[in-house]
Amino acid sequence: MLRTLLAERFKLTVHTETRSEPIWALVLARRDGKLGPNLHPAAKSCVELRAGWQPKAPGEHDPCGTWTFVNALRTGSMSVHGFALDQLSALSTDVGRRPFVNKTGLAGFYDWDLTWTPQVFLQAPFDRSRFPDINPDGPSAFTALEEQLGLKLESQKGDAPVLVIDHIERPTEN
Repeated sequence: MLRTLLAERFKLTVHTETRSEPIWALVLARRDGKLGPNLHPAAKSCVELRAGWQPKAPGEHDPCGTWTFVNALRTGSMSVHGFALDQLSALSTDVGRRPFVNKTGLAGFYDWDLTWTPQVFLQAPFDRSRFPDINPDGPSAFTALEEQLGLKLESQKGDAPVLVIDHIERPTEN
């Protein structure tokens, strides 16, 4: 419906094309393929963990962990169970928005604990009373990935889909 509205009111026409763009490639940090101390293959996927799960008490944590995209970026911590490594792409918000490609060769689901200092807190003073769990001297996301999970982000060029606007006009009056 939104596409139709944009096409009718703004005479918008677009297409997608693939371009070589900067990407973050998630790769193994060690040549021997050894994972970091906080990354382990999961016994079950998050979907399997949630199947039939009912909280026993108010505020009981989700069996998949204590991480949400927004909170992780604000607090700098993830503790998750049964996720694919592709979910680490949420870090691209903190390390620079670009497409994120898992090039580790690791498939399946993993449990991990990752703690880092979000970039915004590394660059400027902040109100410690508002963010008591943030360690201003903690590792960046790059360092934490390598030390805690045995992974690293490499800046590479890669193919990424790009939306190209072919035509647009001022909207028609009602």
